[in-house]
Amino acid sequence: MNTIAKNIILVVAGLLFALLLLFIYSQFITQGRDNPEYFPLNREGVFVAALSGEVYILRENETIKAQLGQSLLEGDVLKVVDQSFCQIQFAQRGTATLNSNTLLRLQRFFNADKDMDIATEILMGSMLYRVNKTEDNQRFLIESEGAIYEITGTDFLITRSLDGTRLSVTEGSVLVRSNHDLWNPTYTESSEELFIPTGASEPQQFNSHSSGQSKLMEDLLEISEIYIKPEQPDPVMIQLETIPQGANIYLNGRKIGTSSFQGLFDPNLRLNFRVRKRGYADGLLVVETEGETNRLYRVELSPLRLQDSLRQQEEFPIQEDPTEEIRLEYQGQLEQREEQLQRIELERQDLQEEIQQSQNRNDNLQQQLSSSTQEISRLKELILQIQQLADQ
Repeated sequence: MNTIAKNIILVVAGLLFALLLLFIYSQFITQGRDNPEYFPLNREGVFVAALSGEVYILRENETIKAQLGQSLLEGDVLKVVDQSFCQIQFAQRGTATLNSNTLLRLQRFFNADKDMDIATEILMGSMLYRVNKTEDNQRFLIESEGAIYEITGTDFLITRSLDGTRLSVTEGSVLVRSNHDLWNPTYTESSEELFIPTGASEPQQFNSHSSGQSKLMEDLLEISEIYIKPEQPDPVMIQLETIPQGANIYLNGRKIGTSSFQGLFDPNLRLNFRVRKRGYADGLLVVETEGETNRLYRVELSPLRLQDSLRQQEEFPIQEDPTEEIRLEYQGQLEQREEQLQRIELERQDLQEEIQQSQNRNDNLQQQLSSSTQEISRLKELILQIQQLADQ
């Protein structure tokens, strides 16, 4: 009887232990049963290779939510909102990783001979470009506020703000020229930085990167490792969502997004994801892309207990988010620029008023001149008549 009771106890304990393991697993990783689809990939065109957060395509009168693998068209404007990023791939030539709060216009992809002739315009924000060496019949141009940046194969960061446009080169060189011939063309080499202030006639060259550009470049370089090589088979789509929202997503130790992430990966990689949010235990996910199909993963985090929360606070103290400081700085600059525009508008209105008053005075003078001219003509006629009477 005792043996039977022990066996029953062991079976029940085993079941409880299995249920406990299942519960713990469900608190960390939930793998979606559905296989998400991405757009048919056109490797010879320009397409979305990775994204996190909210990214939109402004196409004519439409606003389209960007999707993985989606082909982009000439004339499209990519809009990346706050706490988001997007990476696009230019066929087999290179990638552009767009940071939060960035607008990029895609002007041209190919010339009349169907050779790659990429031209883009950065309207605002920051982007990291990684461009393979171009051939003689290929061009890669970026326009920003009156300047043209010509790339022959390099890694660099370009940032456009209210103050101007800043170029930081990490590898290779970039030729910068004015599209109005305001200055002589200049090369910016590796480790150098070029700044063109808004409205300035001459760029400023520096021998090292500014601290803000260096930090931003470091963050974007981590993301830009995602790259589809032309010789590889069709890539695998990996999509990841976090529960709760707002958790940071890391890939192989590098932050790649917040709350959600989608990426196209070569089918022979080992991906180590970590999901982290303050107050929760880290979630871990390992994905082998070899033999993997398109997959959606949901990582659900478990709240920490009291002692673990206190320990996390000691190990990872809360730090002020520098992005908020930068946002406030830009907000202040924007408000100053709006005030300047208002002052300029008032000055324009005052000037317009003065011009109108001058025009009115001019009209009055014209009328007086005309009247005077007529009076002079009448006086001349009268003098002539008097002269004729005198001669008689």
